[in-house]
Amino acid sequence: MKKLTIADLQTRKGIAEKTIRDHKDAYLSRPMLTRTPDKIKEEMAKLKAPHWVRNVQDQIKLQKFQELYAELVTSSSSNQVTTMNDAELIYSHESMITDQWRNKFFHTAIQRHAKDKVVLDVGSGTGILSFYALEAGASYVYAVETDPVSARVTQNILSANFDQDRFEVLNINFWTYQLDSNEFHRKFAKWNHKIDVLVSETIGPGLFDQGWLQTVDCAKPLLSDDAVVIPDCLSVDLWLYEPSRLLDSKVNKLVSRKSRMISSRFADTVQAIMTEDQHHVANTHWLINKVPQPPLQKIENVLQHGPGNMPGIKRTDAPFPSHILPVISFDEQIEYPCTAALINKISFESDTLYLKDAEAMPWRWQPVCSIDQPGRYLFTYNNPMLKLMPSDEWQCHKID
Repeated sequence: MKKLTIADLQTRKGIAEKTIRDHKDAYLSRPMLTRTPDKIKEEMAKLKAPHWVRNVQDQIKLQKFQELYAELVTSSSSNQVTTMNDAELIYSHESMITDQWRNKFFHTAIQRHAKDKVVLDVGSGTGILSFYALEAGASYVYAVETDPVSARVTQNILSANFDQDRFEVLNINFWTYQLDSNEFHRKFAKWNHKIDVLVSETIGPGLFDQGWLQTVDCAKPLLSDDAVVIPDCLSVDLWLYEPSRLLDSKVNKLVSRKSRMISSRFADTVQAIMTEDQHHVANTHWLINKVPQPPLQKIENVLQHGPGNMPGIKRTDAPFPSHILPVISFDEQIEYPCTAALINKISFESDTLYLKDAEAMPWRWQPVCSIDQPGRYLFTYNNPMLKLMPSDEWQCHKID
């Protein structure tokens, strides 16, 4: 087999992305080519049962995508790391940096509080939030980013617009570096100031699945007494729907096309088969805004966490990122069988974003659980490795 060059891989990557972009936005929002072969294998494993593969055609596209990665693995040496250029990294963040709905939330909050303040941006990505802070008149900004390519892009964008003596880009793992070494604290002590504003968009479709709570917990020793945290609250509403698979987006799509089946009796029989099976709705994710009927009930703020209301945090010797484990749960009385959707929200002061309303990001997908009978249920967050939309992200158990 011909050994692929980096140019070949990037060309084929572009073709694969174009073919599957509509169904892979959750995956493609992350950098792809900053991977060792071992990391690539890990990513391929995640593709075996993705939630956005909805039909046979998509499965064929996924298979082609996996083959591309297989060739990348076989054509790379064990120590080789293929890196993106700046433009490719920015493209991989396209859905985030062009999401005006999300950007306005953070921009407004930063404009209110960053002027003449010391700002810490954890998970800077392209540096957009750090840029907002410097543009708003922050006296100093620390942009922390684990990925070296993202850190380089942040540095390049900020240095092209602002004096270097107003910011520093730290290419470190905030959770491990800050916990294991005093050097990080010395970096801050060198400038003899505490952090006035912490901003972090380490938030995924599962709300807690990119480690915002861990970030806040690790940042606490660095914060001033009156520090502002953006966002300042992560919360969950519970929306209860009829226990029907019609609420499943792929089932709804099929049922909505009944008229194309010509025979109404055939179509009615297909609908009955597709909606009577309740088991497939448990522990998955839905595009809530595509659900064709309103919820039976909305229970607001069943769970709320922020800097002043943190959950218990366990620290262990487990591998990163599970070495810092927030204990997240709530219980709720439910009076009838239903499908319970966990509606995730982020807030700052009086502004709230419902993640389901995101324009393009995977935030749109919301976790759901199946409730078979009335009773009090315990909902427990179960994602210690911070995976993207795992099937068992929330566990739901009847407790009385």
